[in-house]
Amino acid sequence: MWAISAPGTAAIAAAGYMGTALWGAVLLVATPTAKAARIALLVIAGLMLVTAMLAIVPTPEEGHFGEWAVAAIAVGLAVCAIVLPPRARVFGAHFIAAQACINAVLDIRVLLRPMQAVNGVLSGNSDATSMAKNTFGVKTTWAVWFWAIVWLVWSLAVLFAALRLSGRLSESRARRSAAPAAVPMA
Repeated sequence: MWAISAPGTAAIAAAGYMGTALWGAVLLVATPTAKAARIALLVIAGLMLVTAMLAIVPTPEEGHFGEWAVAAIAVGLAVCAIVLPPRARVFGAHFIAAQACINAVLDIRVLLRPMQAVNGVLSGNSDATSMAKNTFGVKTTWAVWFWAIVWLVWSLAVLFAALRLSGRLSESRARRSAAPAAVPMA
């Protein structure tokens, strides 16, 4: 085993909140067509299968449930990518993208508490607490809230930018497809 440095711990703490919003935004912008949505859904399904096989460690309490659940969702996504009609594929990809962006925003609210609670039991420091400790050297409320608010602003800005870009690309495609075809002069 090796120790993770303070900057490494800070990067890990920020990755879930900042990365979820960013990948949701990328998925939203990258799936304007049914073909792009099919490819994205298949890539997500493939990454989930790799995760199920390589990254999920079974526990004595839960057994292999996590592996099987993630693999089943991956297979479901792959089937949807292949059999759903084009509009439904695009809707599915955009739904997953929107969920990622929105969940990144909603999950931040729990960071405004200095300690994480699971089922009413204090379970340890939040990611914002870890980030505050590894950047400012303190775990005081102002430092925890600073990082929670930074991640919230990041998530909202990324979602806003993705929606604007996606809207502009849709408008551009709509204008191109609505442009009248050149009619030959008789």
